[in-house]
Amino acid sequence: MTDKQSRFILAQAANAAERIAANLDQLAGHYSCFQGMERTAQQLEIHASDLAHYADAIREASGITAATDAFHPLTQTKTKPKQHPIMSCILLHPSHHAALAGAWFAYSRDRHLSPTIPHRFEYGKNCPTEGDVARILAAENGRAYSDRYEYQDRKSKRIAGALDAGKLVSDREAQQMRYRITDGKISPAQVLKWLHSYDYQTSDSTTYAGSLAEWIVGQIEKAAARSLPGYDEATWTCEGFTPARTTPRGEGDTTHACQDA
Repeated sequence: MTDKQSRFILAQAANAAERIAANLDQLAGHYSCFQGMERTAQQLEIHASDLAHYADAIREASGITAATDAFHPLTQTKTKPKQHPIMSCILLHPSHHAALAGAWFAYSRDRHLSPTIPHRFEYGKNCPTEGDVARILAAENGRAYSDRYEYQDRKSKRIAGALDAGKLVSDREAQQMRYRITDGKISPAQVLKWLHSYDYQTSDSTTYAGSLAEWIVGQIEKAAARSLPGYDEATWTCEGFTPARTTPRGEGDTTHACQDA
């Protein structure tokens, strides 16, 4: 198989993924018209966004971008590639936002604290609930997705609007996640990994830098780090320790690990 044939097959796979995503989006729009089917519609939209993300990944891996056209291997005629920004973004599952919000509350209460929002963000209330925090995170992720997929404007606006209105994240789900974290069923290391995933998927939002969501991410990261095993037992400073250097610089091991003096 030639390189052109391989690229053509990959381009066809990406196109097929986008067609399926479009069909799922249409189906979601149909379900959203029926009372009691809103959750199903929103889940279909999330799956559609995932497929669109995979289509972009295929194009990026195969070099099928706006700058390089795909050729049909038999006719050698150019296809018309869609214009796609370079970065990809996915809508995270509602439970992802709920888990991060629940973690902030679980770790804060372990230290007899309550999560509060500074007045400078003009959020409207100083003491949010787990659900409030989850919806703040979800809304920013929705805006990042909307910024990324402007060519699917109707779809992205509907999803971002649903996230912003809190239709995808419930207070109950966020509270249940807090209970699971408090019971030790979800580790601080896992929370940190989910947090870094959220930051990666959301950081390209035009409103993320300096936002309340970014500030909350920082607070959760600090709280999760303090809950890591061994953190409380670790020393606050390196005073009383000496560098573990046994050889001159440039000869053998030159690391500066701290050890007891």
